[in-house]
Amino acid sequence: MEDGESLFLQRQVFPGTALVGLPDVIGAAESAGFEILDVENIRPSYALTCRAWVERLQKNAGACRKLVDEETYRTWLLYLAGSAVNFEDGYLDVHQIVLARRDSRSRPLTRENWEIPRSRSASKLGFATATGSEFVGGPQRRVANNRPSPRQSA
Repeated sequence: MEDGESLFLQRQVFPGTALVGLPDVIGAAESAGFEILDVENIRPSYALTCRAWVERLQKNAGACRKLVDEETYRTWLLYLAGSAVNFEDGYLDVHQIVLARRDSRSRPLTRENWEIPRSRSASKLGFATATGSEFVGGPQRRVANNRPSPRQSA
């Protein structure tokens, strides 16, 4: 059974999507011929990103409301503010994964020597980065590690 927060996300914020856990992303990547070079939990910085988006959304509320109805504006404001709190408190995680094709022989041996290109040419070097949305199921899917929030465990 799904909790209220998940239903809110699936119905109001990202219709037709599902949250994908880190083990599923890693398994799919390996099945597709990639090897995992690095996994980083970017939760703390993503909390700051969500906070910045809330501030920008509020700062540009008038312009936003000209583009979408009040319900949509308030849904996204609630989603971003709630996400910021859940990332800050450790109830949500988001991971960046560095992948390489298994047949890639041109990559450096240590992280200190990695210079990962941020363009489509990265694939020529055998590198790929993913946060889930870029790998599993296309842009409709996100990676999150849901843990019960205090609201859910009460």
